[in-house]
This record gives sequence, structure tokens and C-alpha cells, in this order.
Amino acid sequence: MELQEIGEFGLIARIKSHLPAFPPFVLKGIGDDAAISSLSTGAELVSTVDLLVEGVHFDLSLTSAYLLGRKSLAVNLSDIAAMGAKPLFTLVSLAIPSRTKVEFIDELFKGFLEMAEAHGVSLIGGDTSSSPSKFFISVTLLGEGRKELLIFRHGALPGDDLYVTGTLGDSILGLHLAQTRRGESTSSAEAFLCERHFNPVPRVQEGRILAERGLVRAMIDVMEI
Repeated sequence: MELQEIGEFGLIARIKSHLPAFPPFVLKGIGDDAAISSLSTGAELVSTVDLLVEGVHFDLSLTSAYLLGRKSLAVNLSDIAAMGAKPLFTLVSLAIPSRTKVEFIDELFKGFLEMAEAHGVSLIGGDTSSSPSKFFISVTLLGEGRKELLIFRHGALPGDDLYVTGTLGDSILGLHLAQTRRGESTSSAEAFLCERHFNPVPRVQEGRILAERGLVRAMIDVMEI
């Protein structure tokens, strides 16, 4: 089924039908001119946004709609994690080419909402538009954190030790493998590397633990789009 058969409002209704019940701190979600939500007492608002462009940040011949949905939120979750904050709400806007099938959008949001549920995030709004050729995804993620616990990039001092929570280089190698081994069988090690690029794991829990325990002076996200 093509999107023009159901239109923008039909698409929004279709997406909304897959959303879980909103938590109590979401006072108004999808369905009005704007969403309304609340933060915990004493918490500061933490915001991030990423724009993913077809042909620049992703190649639809290499990834599925499902994995693209997961990763589009994961890269934002990684930014929130680097601040030591707790992710809460997300808004997603799509610019969709006319050739796109409704089933593609269904799979995109299946992956997106699974990633959101895994990290306690509620989809509370967004926008859709037509695009003449390429697919665009813009994801905004809002979170919270106590001011005294939030971590910034500039806190590091000369002589500090550097640590990473994963393995550097896996993602870019996985992308290289996917680009050069199109349609060919891959070993389990190669499949692992591809998974690291197309289905990354945001370090949300690790970031919060490090911040809450005062174990770091600076953090930075290194997840590759």
C-alpha cells in the first residue's frame, strides 16, 4: 500500500495505534498541536536532536527499515547517555518520498518503538512531510538530570585516564564490510561487526551509573551514524 492511499492523517493514526499507554508524566501526547509533559522535581531538561539523511547517513540498500528505526533513536540515546541523564520523551519528524510503502513506515516505527520501550522513552509527537527523492528522519530526544550530576565534555584534566564502554572501530569496519560484501555470505565475526554498525547499543545505563557515582569528570558519545 502506498502512503498516498491513506494520507498524512491516516499515517499519524496508524503510528498512534501502535503506541503503548503514556506514563503519568506525559500530560498530553500525540493528537494535539503540542505535547505536554513534566519533569521530576529538581531536575533539569536535557535535549538533543539528530537529522539522518538518506545517502549521507544511511543506505536503504544496506539496512532494513526496522534497523533504521532502532538506530535513529539509538544515536540520540547515546547523546543523552554521554550527559549522564535519563531519557524520557522523543519526537520524530519524517520527510517521505512518494515511492515509500506504508509497510516500510510500519517496520521503521516497530524498530523505533522497541528501542524507545527498552529505555523507558515515550513518543509524544513529531511531524511528517513529503520529500521529492530522499528519505529524512529527524529525532529529538528530551531527558532529565540533576544539575549537580550532569557530565560535560570539558571536565577532563591533563593526566586523566581514558576509558570506553565498547570496542572502538567495530562500527566503521562493519559499514565497510556491508558496502564491499553486498549479497555475499559473511562469517559470524563479520556479521557481529555489521550488527555493531546497523544496530548499536546506546550506553544509557552506563552513563547514568558513572554520573551518579561521581566516577568521571567528562564523557562524550562516540557512536557513529
